[in-house]
Order: sequence, then structure tokens, then C-alpha cells
Amino acid sequence: MTGLRPGSLRQGLATQGDVWDTQWEMFRALIGATVSVLLLGRPHDRGLSALAERQGDHCVASR
Repeated sequence: MTGLRPGSLRQGLATQGDVWDTQWEMFRALIGATVSVLLLGRPHDRGLSALAERQGDHCVASR
């Protein structure tokens, strides 16, 4: 409901103590997603390739 009144959004953000809080959280989410893709991408691809070999399906793209 804060978006319905003019100026209420900024006032609502200011009550949290940091007007950049939302942007920092989104930046941290971006960093977390990037790190998880870098750390888990290859093991995930290897698992998919192993599963495809066991099932006899060779449609999985290899790296």
C-alpha cells in the first residue's frame, strides 16, 4: 500500500535505515548466482552426461 501515496515509498525505505538496502540485496543475489554457476556448472554437466550415457541418449551437448 505504500506505493499508493506520493512520497510514501521513499519514506518506507528510509525507515529501514538504508535507502540502498534493496539494491545491495539484489547485488548480493547476483554475486551468489554467479558463484554458484561457476562452482556447480561443470559437476552438473558431468552428471547430466553420465545420466544420458546410462540411458543411451546421446542428445546432451558436450563441452
